[in-house]
Amino acid sequence: MAGVVRIAMVAGEPSGDLLASHLAKIEGTPAPTSPAVLDADLRKRIRAFQRSQGLDADGRPGPMTFMQMERAAGVAQPSLQH
Repeated sequence: MAGVVRIAMVAGEPSGDLLASHLAKIEGTPAPTSPAVLDADLRKRIRAFQRSQGLDADGRPGPMTFMQMERAAGVAQPSLQH
């Protein structure tokens, strides 16, 4: 399907690699060079991001967190055309 982006999911959440890469871009830090896991450090960074966006800071990258993270990282978002 054209325009469909497949997201690697682990246990129903976006993969640690994808989350870590987006957060690095948002934070202005180097992208991870090794596989990232959704550990305590990454969850802490996710909570900080969630707080900055006015989201529930639970450290779980749910749909709203992921959408806001992609927007903040400059990833093209689908939109409705007038």
